[in-house]
Amino acid sequence: QERLSQLHEFRAEHGHGSIPTPYHPNPSLGVWAANLRQQNVLRKQAERKSIEYKGYLTNERKRELINAGFDFTSLTERQFQTRIKELQEFKQRYGHTAVPEKYKDNMALGAWVSNLRSLYRR
Repeated sequence: QERLSQLHEFRAEHGHGSIPTPYHPNPSLGVWAANLRQQNVLRKQAERKSIEYKGYLTNERKRELINAGFDFTSLTERQFQTRIKELQEFKQRYGHTAVPEKYKDNMALGAWVSNLRSLYRR
């Protein structure tokens, strides 16, 4: 219950339930959020493999967390989805996806696309 109270406080302060890891104002809250996200991944893996999930994130607990506004999406996934959306907007605007590495309108997108290119070349 203490963590749910902290989640409500976090949401009231930040307007969302996406507690980062690390979360410097309350490190243990960030660890708690990371552990819940990991348990959620393990649940999904067990379901895909049709094996029993033996972790602590029960269906009831997950529903309770979702109702309280907890965001199970990882920061990495959220950033990936943001970059994909930005890339789609770039393509719609310019007709291609060759984002310059130092794209002044969105430096993060340029760096991300550049990184993908270098990973592809490996």
